[in-house]
Amino acid sequence: MNIVLFGYGKMGKNIYRILKNNKNVQNVFVVDPAFTDQKIVPLQFRSFQDIPSDIKLDAAFVASNSVTHCDVLQQVLARGITNIFCEKPMCLTKKEYQTVSNILPSNARFVVDYILRSSQALAAFQNHMQTLKSQGYQLKSCNIDYGKDKTKDPRRFKDIGVYEELYHIWDLCFNGPLFGPIEDIRVLRNIYVPDPEIPGRCIQQRFKYQLKTPQNHPFIVNLNSSFRKDKLVRCFTCCLKKDDDQKVLSLSFDDQGEDRCMLIHSNLEEQTQSFPSNTKLDTIINDSLTYFKTGKKSPYFHGALDSEKFHNLMTQLKQVAPLHRELIQKRIQEMTH
Repeated sequence: MNIVLFGYGKMGKNIYRILKNNKNVQNVFVVDPAFTDQKIVPLQFRSFQDIPSDIKLDAAFVASNSVTHCDVLQQVLARGITNIFCEKPMCLTKKEYQTVSNILPSNARFVVDYILRSSQALAAFQNHMQTLKSQGYQLKSCNIDYGKDKTKDPRRFKDIGVYEELYHIWDLCFNGPLFGPIEDIRVLRNIYVPDPEIPGRCIQQRFKYQLKTPQNHPFIVNLNSSFRKDKLVRCFTCCLKKDDDQKVLSLSFDDQGEDRCMLIHSNLEEQTQSFPSNTKLDTIINDSLTYFKTGKKSPYFHGALDSEKFHNLMTQLKQVAPLHRELIQKRIQEMTH
């Protein structure tokens, strides 16, 4: 397969490494206006148009800045590429989604990178949740603690706020991976602390939702997120009850190199399953390549239509703040000139 990769930033470099190590990939053409080192990446171009039109491209991987996604996807589809992997968020506005939807062919194989979905710990969590519900346990509450270490990448801390980071959390909560299909969502609390450096951006959020699934009574989801943590924290703690018996089911990502699922019984007995946390991107990239080549689709995938429906839901719930396009475009110009 010949692959075109848009963007050679932090995520683009990781994707490039995985693509180069996949036996089904022959060439990776990198498009990035700011990248010039051909010793690292021989097939690199400043624009998509610089790639000769007689080269057959089998798939596109989009890891450029979110503000460029709509334009890049239009270029990719115009060239007839229908195997597409796109970093989240796929688009930023309803208008952009409509633009892409209008030209997206029905045979397109499209994967949006919600990387936490590919975690083995999430699969273990889902199995426990399904078993407990089949035994008559009802989900009562879920507390989510999400923290981002702002000191690791201060540039990203300033450019991309908590709103975009929480796409992962909202996807897991509202699109089915954690609790199953959601029948009703009510926002009971929505508090955020503004970023003093960037108007309209925030550095801390607290939410309280009431969710309902077809098989479960309404339950509460409390979310606390902040860039003021000392380290990366992504932890979900669920309480389930059956009469007087209580179970606690927890899921944590990227904790000291591991993703973990833990079931705690009422007698405090613990069942813990741990998995390497650094395999998630490899898994979703390689599963996507298999999908593009054979049509075999992994059940955890988040597709283009899923992403559009998800964005519309987030907009209705007023959970998505607009990205500051002027600021991001200015940063892009500074990098490329």
